[in-house]
Amino acid sequence: MTSLDLVLEELLYDSWYSSVEERKGTQVEVRVMPLDADTIYYGDYEWLKEAFSNIFTNCTQHDKSGIPLEVTCRKFAEYYMIRIRDHGPGFCEEDIPNLFSRFYTPKNQKQGHVGIGLNLARLIVEGHNGTIHAANHEEGGAVFEILLPIYLLKEEKL
Repeated sequence: MTSLDLVLEELLYDSWYSSVEERKGTQVEVRVMPLDADTIYYGDYEWLKEAFSNIFTNCTQHDKSGIPLEVTCRKFAEYYMIRIRDHGPGFCEEDIPNLFSRFYTPKNQKQGHVGIGLNLARLIVEGHNGTIHAANHEEGGAVFEILLPIYLLKEEKL
């Protein structure tokens, strides 16, 4: 597999395991629905892995509930939708518009964090012509929603 064609489920699991230091004792539950096992996305594997690792890190730093993170991936006609939900306290409403700004530190953030992880995630997703949003889940916790467009490659006929 090259860095251009990747299986999203493998990317999500690999991103999760690459953030091993931040997830001590935390579990993740990945549900990929409804995708075929060989569904391919065209993008930069390592950069997308960095983006998802940063989101996972953010979730595990704030969620001490012991409930697995929920990761869902769905394919639509023009995009993939990846949702990552934790069961922590969620976001302060006034922080949500600035969560992806460089060097922004939310009100309830611990000392020692400089606010570049989510900014980098946004830059990577947008570099793939996608979008990323964060919100509070209606049942509690934070939820990140990433939309990555599906490009159908044109086949040239000889």
